Amino acid sequence: MRLAEELLSRIENDELRRRASVGVYGPLVRKTLGEADWVQAKIYALKIGDPLGRTLVVDWVARAMTAANQEEQAIKELYYAALAQLQRDSRTHDLGKSFLILARSLFTMDPEGSFIAINVAVSAQPRAGLFPCEYGSGMGFDRARRSTSG
Repeated sequence: MRLAEELLSRIENDELRRRASVGVYGPLVRKTLGEADWVQAKIYALKIGDPLGRTLVVDWVARAMTAANQEEQAIKELYYAALAQLQRDSRTHDLGKSFLILARSLFTMDPEGSFIAINVAVSAQPRAGLFPCEYGSGMGFDRARRSTSG
């Protein structure tokens, strides 16, 4: 594992490194899901650098947790962590898609959080000056995660 992470860190091209991280952590997530090690699966999923790849893997982990009747709060926290991480990623069209994928999946558990994710998806599109709100302003998934974990 350490060797793979070290090799990833040596890739200078950011885009290539992000995409390669899916190939490194994806199989590890699959293995930990097979062992029902939900905590480790979440850790590996959130280490994926590519926003869309990470989103798809996080959604896969959350669906597996749901199928295994894991606590809804733990699943929501995974979604919130993924959404908070997306807020720190660079604006791309894939970023907007990623927010929408998570918003769709989160809707049944947290309609308000889903609505916020949709608003952020719209503001995340790389169209300078088109939308009046600043990207991510007031869209605090870190805050939402903290308020539901108590």
